[in-house]
Amino acid sequence: MRHLAVVTGLAAEAAQIRAAARRLGASPPPIACATGPEPAAALCRRLIAEGAEAIVSFGVCGGLDPALRPGDLVLAEAACTAPDGPGAFSPVPPDPMPLDPDLRTHLATALARAGVAVHGGTVAGCTRPVATVFDKRTLAAATGAVIVDMESYGVARAAQAVGMPVAVLRAVLDPARQSVPRAALAAATPDGQIHLGAMIAALARRPWEVAAMIR
Repeated sequence: MRHLAVVTGLAAEAAQIRAAARRLGASPPPIACATGPEPAAALCRRLIAEGAEAIVSFGVCGGLDPALRPGDLVLAEAACTAPDGPGAFSPVPPDPMPLDPDLRTHLATALARAGVAVHGGTVAGCTRPVATVFDKRTLAAATGAVIVDMESYGVARAAQAVGMPVAVLRAVLDPARQSVPRAALAAATPDGQIHLGAMIAALARRPWEVAAMIR
């Protein structure tokens, strides 16, 4: 297997990889963490400069396909960008970027051996969180994507610009029919950390979101 490196959007996602490696008695791969397409692309380029020979965008995502449930894993076959305007997504036909089929097959085989099922499809990349059911429905109709995140398209574009194999492995956090509480969005920082103080302050302003946060 090539020397693989990982880009995540949240520090907690990177911690999960390191913890899994420790449980297996293995060394974790190089991991870089940042939120958003351009910061993630910059980290991808840095990892490649440091010797990575394959890149995986890993973490959680929003579901766009109503058939996907929380916890479902998607090993994407393609990535597309989603042109977005104020309050809605433009119905621009996407130009999906195929992801490396050999790397995808390698990861799918390894996961299958571990008894882990994965779904396929396209991941949409956005510059802002896709938090409402309306936005998810609109984005799905505009792109045909099954999931959305803010890092994978930037990572894929940066990797493929230099001929680097790239894969996207994401777990559905919020399904298509569930909106994300604003308090949860307020907690995330650009470097992938979770700022509990910001979340608590947001909940103080929007206490009705407490129940949704617990779910």
